[in-house]
Amino acid sequence: MTHWLIADSNTKYRNLLTNGLKNRGHRTTVVQDTYSLPAALALHRIDVVLLGTDTGMHRRVIEVCEGLRSWSAIPVIVVTDTAHELTTVQILDAGADDCIPRNYGIEELLARLRAIERRLLTISSRVSPTITLGDLSIDLATRSVWVASDLVRLTRKEYDLLRVLALAQGELVTYEKLLTDVWGDHKGLDERASVRTLIKQIRQKLRDDHSNPAYLITEPGVGYRLNIGASANS
Repeated sequence: MTHWLIADSNTKYRNLLTNGLKNRGHRTTVVQDTYSLPAALALHRIDVVLLGTDTGMHRRVIEVCEGLRSWSAIPVIVVTDTAHELTTVQILDAGADDCIPRNYGIEELLARLRAIERRLLTISSRVSPTITLGDLSIDLATRSVWVASDLVRLTRKEYDLLRVLALAQGELVTYEKLLTDVWGDHKGLDERASVRTLIKQIRQKLRDDHSNPAYLITEPGVGYRLNIGASANS
């Protein structure tokens, strides 16, 4: 069962979509505007976001897509009332996974979601899409991180660093590798200071005590690793 978060001010289409998805066994959470999205995402474990945009609202939808992509890779499908190519391009470039016209059918919508999910699953081939360490859950498919039932809002670099550690599955990851995988061309960066700063920010958001860490283990002078044993101790 897929949990859809639907944000669409068009009551007619919102109701048609909600009923169509529920009749096919899906779960839906509905908000009337994009300003309610953050609260809904914090309260629910959402699998896909659908944004409906009417004439004059495209700029707001673009801003929402850019905001989501700064911390999450959750699938986003935008439904628009215009077939203007430039608008579609801008929406896709802002981070939407797909952009479709209002006259879509439910089966087409579900097929498009399946195509998106197939692409996302390639990210974590040979690795479980969700890594759980005690109260910490890292969803590699949607790039979302949870501590207990609380969604943790990480920046792109914070998530990328945590993902590198998660994929290492408890093995030591050196400062050099973290810099290369997270920053790419890191010429001119103070490697240890940059990584330490990011680790400190992640620890604060995960509520991970530096003096007695549950998740992020420091290997002095070398790098970091995830405390895989935390899952056994929970």
